[in-house]
Amino acid sequence: MKKLISFILILIFISFICFNLLTLTTGLKFIIVLIFIFLSLSLFYLFKTTLEQVKRLKNNQKELQSALNEKLKELKKLTRAIESSPVSIVITDKRGNIEYVNPKFSQITGYLKEEAIGQNPRILQTGKTDRAVYNDMWKTISQKKEWQGELLNRTKYGDEYWEDARISPILDEDGDVTHYVAVKEDITLKKRNREQMLYLARHDALTSLINRQYFLELLKSSIKKPIALLYIDLDGFKGVNDNLGHNCGDLLLVQVAKRLKDLLRANDVLARLGGDEFVLMIRSGVSKEGVEVVAQKIIDEMAKEFTLGGNKVKISASIGIAFSKEEQDPKELLICADEAMYEAKNGGKNRFQISNK
Repeated sequence: MKKLISFILILIFISFICFNLLTLTTGLKFIIVLIFIFLSLSLFYLFKTTLEQVKRLKNNQKELQSALNEKLKELKKLTRAIESSPVSIVITDKRGNIEYVNPKFSQITGYLKEEAIGQNPRILQTGKTDRAVYNDMWKTISQKKEWQGELLNRTKYGDEYWEDARISPILDEDGDVTHYVAVKEDITLKKRNREQMLYLARHDALTSLINRQYFLELLKSSIKKPIALLYIDLDGFKGVNDNLGHNCGDLLLVQVAKRLKDLLRANDVLARLGGDEFVLMIRSGVSKEGVEVVAQKIIDEMAKEFTLGGNKVKISASIGIAFSKEEQDPKELLICADEAMYEAKNGGKNRFQISNK
């Protein structure tokens, strides 16, 4: 702008000189011609440099426009990636109020984008996630670190779901937190499958009682306190299998398991060790008299008639009882109960025997 004004002033000055040149003397005319030539050259140089600067500005503008177009392409690509993400993405301000959610969030939670914006993520809470989890989350992200954990949340319609959440702070150029971004994956099915696999690994497929391996784990963790084991073997089970078939034998085991479960107290643990052998661990109120009462109840319950399809059968039970000793090996305790059970069976069956070891 300044150069344009200078250019106009020079033109005005030259026009004035040309107008008055005819009235001047020869010497003065020569000086004025020299001045005129100098000004003309200056004007040419000014014009040339102005054109060069305009050209450079246009080139710079093209470069800036090209860079801007590239940034816009990257921004569009990032936006499409977030909008198409297979996991939900939530951006909140530093107070935790929602400013953005992607379509996957709406698909999982049922909340439309317009319904979620301005809300706090607390709208998803079920109240079943331990408060310590949230305390740890806020402590971590307040320290400008990433937090990762599992949350049990609830959809707009009340359905519960599990999600694996990763929450990170967004910092400005000064390192201050301006927003938080949460990337969350629905792991309900994964968690259900994992729990189902764990259940199958720990339970007997036929009776749904815990199996031998898991029982030994529980026995190991329980033996630090006084406990009692009742090792139960069915008398006459082989005859049912041989005479009525394995289907009836399986049905009998299921009914036996149900009757035994009906006798359990809150802290008792019942397991099927295999075949027709069961074991009951009593972990509270352990006394000789109390355990004998439980053993007699089991014997009385097993002596009652069973209906297997169209067949009615009667069996009995032999029970070995072993009480834990201080610092006793869990497997040794189980062996003592097993040996006592064989003593009961050899002593006439349909009875219990306390181990003397």
